[in-house]
Amino acid sequence: MAVPQSVNNRSFPWVLCGRIASEPAPERASDFLSKLSCLRSFNWLSEQAAGQENEGPMASCVCCQMPHFRVEALRALGGWDASNVTEDADLGLRLAASGLRTETIPSVTWEEAPISLGVWLKQRTRWMKGYMVTALVHGRSPGRLLLHAGPFGFAAAQLAVSGVALSALAFPIVLAAFLWSGLTGGLFAAPTGVADAALTAFHFANLILGFAGALACGWMGVDRRLPGRLALSLVTLPIYWLLVGLAAWRALFQILAGQTHSWEKTPHGLSRRRATPLQP
Repeated sequence: MAVPQSVNNRSFPWVLCGRIASEPAPERASDFLSKLSCLRSFNWLSEQAAGQENEGPMASCVCCQMPHFRVEALRALGGWDASNVTEDADLGLRLAASGLRTETIPSVTWEEAPISLGVWLKQRTRWMKGYMVTALVHGRSPGRLLLHAGPFGFAAAQLAVSGVALSALAFPIVLAAFLWSGLTGGLFAAPTGVADAALTAFHFANLILGFAGALACGWMGVDRRLPGRLALSLVTLPIYWLLVGLAAWRALFQILAGQTHSWEKTPHGLSRRRATPLQP
């Protein structure tokens, strides 16, 4: 990754932590995984991060982005946690729990997305493992975060860290149960009463709205950069989520096996395409 010269030449004295979106270069999106990585980053880093910033101190303030810190403030927080393999998520929670502020610097750095399943799986395993460890560590004393971030900020923090890991773990199970119910006929069985009908309607509405929301967020990110280029890949998001679930379970097994701090490095420079400069 390279920091834009326009950012190097700027000063943001009012910000304790400035974050630059670090996104896979769309021009290098040459296969299924790299395209879906682009969509995920467009959604998470541009749409969700911007919304979270408007809510005040937030847990995800530097996760998956390129942070720029005031050195003295970073040291006062205890610095980076070298034992957490997603150390930016941990630092984001510590920033929020201390009542400190982050802002997004209006610039973008491009990076290369993994193009092989093995490399991608190891990277996502590391990310999910870091989310789980961060949630466990900060779950021991949640009162400080609640005090400084407030109820809404605290809830959003849980969704941004714990929710990511839990939803990834749950998706393969829910999908398997859904498919099994469809194969055995239970999915299409007539409701046995009003309560059963209401519960069934709620489940289907939740499923439809969840998928629609994910597609809408993905489209918003694509539409702001490269209209239509990656839109067709949106329909494959459930397959991508299933792979994320595999990475989450792999991360959980590593934690249970005592490999909490093992760091599987991500090789770069493997893309078959050269990046073309684009405006965010």
